[in-house]
Amino acid sequence: MSWLRGLALRNFAWGDSGSNLYVEITFREQTIDVALGFWVKPVDDGWVVSGPSTLW
Repeated sequence: MSWLRGLALRNFAWGDSGSNLYVEITFREQTIDVALGFWVKPVDDGWVVSGPSTLW
């Protein structure tokens, strides 16, 4: 699991619709070109994140 130290999250931005969050992921200073989709849903105790769906 030591490879996780090479990951970094950068440049968070909401999409134009306001329902998508974009995050730039880098691994060892190189940008990884992957988009991940998640759903945020209300439940009785608050909110849950479900998914992901992956868009390559």
